[in-house]
Parts: sequence; structure tokens; C-alpha cells
Amino acid sequence: MVDINSTIQLLGPVSYPVKEILRFVEFLVGGIFGIYVISLIVRLVFLNKIFKSMDDIKNAMKRMESKIDKLRKK
Repeated sequence: MVDINSTIQLLGPVSYPVKEILRFVEFLVGGIFGIYVISLIVRLVFLNKIFKSMDDIKNAMKRMESKIDKLRKK
């Protein structure tokens, strides 16, 4: 029967490339996920700004409509 500790020494050179490949995959997936999160945050910030500007436009239109109604009454 083969001793388990003697086979671990043989697996060392084989496991190094596998570890490097797994590190690269982890970096790639982590980078893509990080970019996705950053783009999501940027998108939410810009959408928030757009909604605020739309709300300002809506309020300005209401003020204009009220002024036009006052002019019609005169």
C-alpha cells in the first residue's frame, strides 16, 4: 500500500498551475462583479438626478399653469 504522505509530494507541481488558474478565474470574476456594482451605483445616482430634474420641471409647469389661469381670469 502506498503512503498518502508520499503522494502529496508528487501532487505539488501539478497543483501549482491549477491554483494559478483558479486565482486568475477568481480575479476575473471579482473584477467583473466589481465593475457591475460600480456601474449599478453610477446608474442609480444618474437616475436619481434625472428624477429630481423631472420633478423640478413638473413643479415649474404647475406654477406656469397657475399663472396662466390667473391671467385668463383677468
